[in-house]
Amino acid sequence: MKRNYDVAAYIWPSYHHEPRVEHFWPEKDGEWYTVRRGTPRFPGHDMPRIPLLGCQDEADPKVMRQHVELALAHGINVFIMDWYWYANAPCFERQLNEGLIPALEGTDAKFYLMWANHDVNDLWNMHVDTYWDRPQKPLWSGQVNRAELEPMFDRIIEKYLPLDSYYRIGGKPVFSIFDYANLVTGLGGVAPTRDAFDWMRKRCVARGLPGLDIQAIARSGAGVEAGAKLEPGSEQQTARDLAFDSATAYQYVRLVHTGDQVFFAGGENMSYTGSDDIQLTNHVYKNGLDIGCHTDSYEKIKSFNPTWIATGHTDPYPVNDGFFDGLEKGGKAFDSVHNALMPLGDDDIHFGAESQGGKLKHYHAHHEKAGSMEFWGWVLNPYPTAQTAYISIAAPVGWSSESITIELGPREQKEFSISLAPPANTTCRRLPVGLNLIVGGRPFGQVAEALVTIGHEFH
Repeated sequence: MKRNYDVAAYIWPSYHHEPRVEHFWPEKDGEWYTVRRGTPRFPGHDMPRIPLLGCQDEADPKVMRQHVELALAHGINVFIMDWYWYANAPCFERQLNEGLIPALEGTDAKFYLMWANHDVNDLWNMHVDTYWDRPQKPLWSGQVNRAELEPMFDRIIEKYLPLDSYYRIGGKPVFSIFDYANLVTGLGGVAPTRDAFDWMRKRCVARGLPGLDIQAIARSGAGVEAGAKLEPGSEQQTARDLAFDSATAYQYVRLVHTGDQVFFAGGENMSYTGSDDIQLTNHVYKNGLDIGCHTDSYEKIKSFNPTWIATGHTDPYPVNDGFFDGLEKGGKAFDSVHNALMPLGDDDIHFGAESQGGKLKHYHAHHEKAGSMEFWGWVLNPYPTAQTAYISIAAPVGWSSESITIELGPREQKEFSISLAPPANTTCRRLPVGLNLIVGGRPFGQVAEALVTIGHEFH
């Protein structure tokens, strides 16, 4: 069955020689300098972690062709390139120009640019500690003014946007912006930035393209990069004012909501006051969900007809006019988005809207001394047909996991127990272990985790 969606992966192109950052990585093969120097921080910490393919030069088209083929074989068909521009010059671009673009020829894979317009400090320097609670001195600014933006973007049009391998939405090439707060500051405000966006779209049309899809990286706060001067909480409205064409997230590092309760930003005491308020829901479904769960919750809450709501995540707030209408609208939108973006059909291979293939308990496993330990939990069959599942626990070298086989009916969820044994005299604190799942001969990776503490006081 032909899929009607694309799966994209970000590429941070630091694993090749970039002369502009040679002071960070002096051995002239990029951030492999840092990777090779990874050191264990606690017993059982397996460092350095060297990739199975080795420390490859990602500016080599043969290397990138191997990566493209591996990605396609595992369902990834779009690459979002972190693209950098500092002091009126590109940075990290050899990976794209010499490696990825030639490697894409003759394949169905595409790429597009995410302008990583954040400032640069010493974060990439492994020999300098970064303290996020202290002011950061920028080495390069990610901000540009209009006179700097225009020739930069003309260069992007010339080099990248017309390529057959460049990714498009609705026929328009996509250009993503990591930190639009920093962009607004550099361009002098929201109105000048909106004007610059209009110019960028018209410039593309003038060069024979059908337009431009300007994409926002969604975030819920003003950000920590130097120069991000927007007031906290104002970025969603700023994004609306800038009229982005699309939005995505950068590994959800800026989305910090907790719990799966629905609440609203704006209005007194977090209560819902009108259609212009912003509904916030969790992006990590920690407490479980499925299609229809929000609507079901809405119907139950409405049947109680409460006058106050206590979520456990905010102060209690009163129920105002429009509150239930907002919940109903949000529930329908939740179902619509998940049905549109996820392969949840009866014949598809999926773990449901939650995309959780299993659970491992106790999540916090504490033992006074090393010895065999028992976990239990459940796994889910993602297939519409009966399948055989193979389960084990991924743990540090030297640990021994039981391997078990479970027969699963179509879409069946089944409980299990499994043992794991560390080496004698092992001590560790909150060491992550993972639940490996293979179903129907297809590996689904580590679908759940637990944290193991041995020989430390448990809090």
